[in-house]
Amino acid sequence: MSVIRLERLGEALRRAPGLVEARILNLFERVSIEAEAAAKSDPKPRSRTGDLRRSITGSSTLSGSTISLSLQASGDYARTQEGPPDGSAYTVVRAVRARYLSIPVGEALTGAGVPRYDSPRDVAGLYYVPRKGRAGGVLVLQEGDRRSPDDPVLFVLVPEVRIPATRFLSRAFGSATERMDRRIVDTATAAIEEAVRG
Repeated sequence: MSVIRLERLGEALRRAPGLVEARILNLFERVSIEAEAAAKSDPKPRSRTGDLRRSITGSSTLSGSTISLSLQASGDYARTQEGPPDGSAYTVVRAVRARYLSIPVGEALTGAGVPRYDSPRDVAGLYYVPRKGRAGGVLVLQEGDRRSPDDPVLFVLVPEVRIPATRFLSRAFGSATERMDRRIVDTATAAIEEAVRG
C-alpha cells in the first residue's frame, strides 16, 4: 500500500512544477488586474474626458523563467499626472513655442472643463491686459464697441505651471503587490497540495 502512495507522490511531484508555474502566472495576472482597477478608481488624477483612465493597462508577461508585472498609462497627460520619475513633487510645464502658456478659463471652457478653442488665435476680439508686478497677463474678449472692465477673461497667460504629482500608478501598483512574497508562497503551496491530492 505504501509503495502505491509513493508512486502517486512521485507522479504528483513530477506534475507539480507545471502546475505551480501555471498557478503563479495566474496569480500575477490577477495582481495586474487588481493594480489596473486600483489605478482606474483612484480619485487623484484629474480626468475630464476618460482618456486617461482608458489608457491605464496592467499586464504580466513570462520570459524564460522571469515573470514581469507592469502597470502603465499612455500619453503625456498620464506622465504629467503621475509626476517626474525622479520623485519631484511637481511637474513643471513651460511654454516652448511661445512666450507664455495660455490657460483657458471661464467661457473658454466647456461645462466639463475641456477647452473650447485650440488656441487664443481661434477667438476674434481678444485684447491683452498685463498683470501688475508679474510676468504674463490675461486675454479678454471685447464684447461691445469699447473695452470694458466687465469683458470676460478667456485666457490667463503664464510662463509656467506646476502640476502636483499624484503618483496614482505607483500607489496602485504598491497596494496590489503588497505581501506578494506571501501570496506566491501560498499559491505554490496550494498548487503542490493539489498535485499531491491528484
